[in-house]
Amino acid sequence: MGDTVRTFNVSGDHILNIEEARKLYLKSGAQALIAFGGGSLAEEALYLAAIQSYRGAKYSESGSLFRRYRRNFPSGSHADEAQTMAAKEAVRKYQQKVAKK
Repeated sequence: MGDTVRTFNVSGDHILNIEEARKLYLKSGAQALIAFGGGSLAEEALYLAAIQSYRGAKYSESGSLFRRYRRNFPSGSHADEAQTMAAKEAVRKYQQKVAKK
């Protein structure tokens, strides 16, 4: 298999744009996804990792990543969405705990 570089330009940093980029990545069969955006590379990479974990139903991992994002980038371009997603994970954990009783 030869090395091939595929480039996709998905503008905007809203979660729907990130999902569009993810779909293009999965459809293309590429081996890696590199995201550049309005924030720093580290900020974008952490947010994308959290989104990937959430979409893969790894909720505990994604909650941890969203909380880390909020801690490291409190005024980052995805701060509000990260806060919402971290809160959803906290509620899910609480509901599971209550259901076990």
